[in-house]
Amino acid sequence: EGSFYVNGYYMKDQPITVTSNSSDFLISETTGTGFVGSTSLTITPTIDLNYKKVYVRMKSGVAVGDSLMGKITVESAGKTTVLLDVKGKVIPLKIVSTFLTITNLDYNAGAGPSFDKTFTVSGDLTSNLVVTPPANFEIAKELGGVVGAYSSNPMTINKIAGGLVLPTILHVRLKKDLVAGYYTGDVTLVSTGATTLNVAVKGTVY
Repeated sequence: EGSFYVNGYYMKDQPITVTSNSSDFLISETTGTGFVGSTSLTITPTIDLNYKKVYVRMKSGVAVGDSLMGKITVESAGKTTVLLDVKGKVIPLKIVSTFLTITNLDYNAGAGPSFDKTFTVSGDLTSNLVVTPPANFEIAKELGGVVGAYSSNPMTINKIAGGLVLPTILHVRLKKDLVAGYYTGDVTLVSTGATTLNVAVKGTVY
């Protein structure tokens, strides 16, 4: 959602019409609501119009990667018409990890768990990021330089306003008390609407 201001003087009871020339872009006088089917609205000032905020957004259902362009007309009888260019693009949701493979999570039998290794995850998403370790491995989240408790259960990293998952440092290690052998699996990074990202982890108990 974007916005712009409409301003006018000596506009007493003189309607101002704001029109989107394309159904691809919807307009509203209220942020977050009133957009459905709204390609035109009328503003009627009582005297002057002091910076009336108008909101605009691209319609839903546009394919990922598609770009749309249009114009918004602001006009009133006897006044100069103003044309605004509007553009929008559907950006693919994306999960990012600094490493896609982590190896050498090793220890000698009876001496586990392994030393940990770190990777950083982030994303541009519409929902929270869920991180799930594979069997025999466990993960922990680092906040402010402090490493939290290790767990073999899924961990949620919350997105902030705008859909961003800020860079978050994760620690991964091979669990203790495993029998001698080679262990491997994927830490899965999942968020609704985004392609799942896997981070391969490997370790050996000697």
